Amino acid sequence: MTDTRIQTFLDAVDKLIAQVNSRINDDVELQDLFKFDSEILEIKGVYDSILETQVLESKIDLDNLKSNVENLLNDFSNKVDEFDTSKDNLESSATEIIDNLIQLKTTLEKNVNNKITEINKTKEALNTLATVLSSSVNSKIDEVEQSKTTLEKNVNNKITEINQTKEDLTTSVNSKIDEV
Repeated sequence: MTDTRIQTFLDAVDKLIAQVNSRINDDVELQDLFKFDSEILEIKGVYDSILETQVLESKIDLDNLKSNVENLLNDFSNKVDEFDTSKDNLESSATEIIDNLIQLKTTLEKNVNNKITEINKTKEALNTLATVLSSSVNSKIDEVEQSKTTLEKNVNNKITEINQTKEDLTTSVNSKIDEV
């Protein structure tokens, strides 16, 4: 579209607006405004010519714009789909990681609890063993003391027997000597 045609159109519109404003300011009745029909038709002709040229240029521009918008929309839609897929994958990965961490925590808690149970059982077993060993050692000490006492008695009895036998032998030898 040429600048001259646009300027002609704009000048005609300005002229019409000025005339309408001057008539409205003079309190002319509304029907007097229809006197501008020829000017309006002239402006309309210029406008239609401009519009026709503009429409053809705009149609080409609009088709290009539509194509560009469709391409942008498709690109945007693809990006949204990619984002959604990435988001879904990220959420899935995050959920999987959280599930794995929860499972690991549960496993660790079970292992710690099992170890604590094992340690407590071992502690109980060691306490029981210590009690049994202490009882056994005390029992052995008592047996040793009894054996010692019994041995002392037996040794004392044997000493007494030996002394008695010695005395008996001495008496017998002395008696035999006296006889001889």
